[in-house]
Amino acid sequence: MRHRRFLLPALLLVLLFGGGCSYFQGRAAPYRPAGGVVSSGAASGEQLYQRDCAWCHGNRGQGTVNGPTLLEGTSGPALTDFMLSTGRMPVTDPSEKDALHRNPAYPSGDIAAIVAYVQSLGAPGPQIPVVDLSRGNLTEGLNLYQANCAACHSTTGEGGALDTGKPGVVNGYVLSTKGLVAPPLLKATPTQVAEAMRTGPPGMPVFGPSAFPDDQVDSIARYVVALQQAKSPGGFELGRIGPVAEGAVGWLVGLAILVLLTRWIGTGLPRPGHHEGAGHGGGGHGEAGRGTH
Repeated sequence: MRHRRFLLPALLLVLLFGGGCSYFQGRAAPYRPAGGVVSSGAASGEQLYQRDCAWCHGNRGQGTVNGPTLLEGTSGPALTDFMLSTGRMPVTDPSEKDALHRNPAYPSGDIAAIVAYVQSLGAPGPQIPVVDLSRGNLTEGLNLYQANCAACHSTTGEGGALDTGKPGVVNGYVLSTKGLVAPPLLKATPTQVAEAMRTGPPGMPVFGPSAFPDDQVDSIARYVVALQQAKSPGGFELGRIGPVAEGAVGWLVGLAILVLLTRWIGTGLPRPGHHEGAGHGGGGHGEAGRGTH
């Protein structure tokens, strides 16, 4: 009887411990990288989503404390394709939510499957835009880009920092304390340029059809492609950091060369004090000679 008093509590502890182990066996990592569970090509969009996306966005796209809902705003086929094709998603750690362009974790077929499944959940955002570069006007694209895009992505498409130390929530995404960063566009495809404009990924405003009709989006995408293919006829491009910065480097290098050239010329001339001493000395010898005669 004395041992039976401890039998029931011990049995309850065993059941709780066993249940906890079975629960955490499949949930030890709340953020999981893509791949490793279902072989690529054999997985459906639902399988891929539930494996790699539901941890943050919920099993039905409703969102969790780790990630925003996919059932509001511009979330839909275009934004899903943009986030996956640019490698911004999926993430393995919450701090990577504001990551910039990386290699995508999925092949194009898997991305299309996930996009279709997210759309089936009722995501309201726009469809993946169809970009026609032949319809775009390069001059118009240049003017539109310089007026609306260059302030963030730079005139050369290299991107740059926009803000410092003020975290916030943009389009449902929590931005890091490092501030906002406009990504470079030198690897963006025309479709990704249009997707970003239409959906406004984290840190970027939404440019709908009322702001830029489809033909203007085509022009901007065409100009971005021209930036990617641009050569540097002036010599070393200095990492395409922009005309103002490159001009400053040119001035600094030119001034340094002038200073060194001036110093080199100055060291090659005779010193004024040395000539005057030599002249006075010669005159003294002449007077002494005349006195001797």
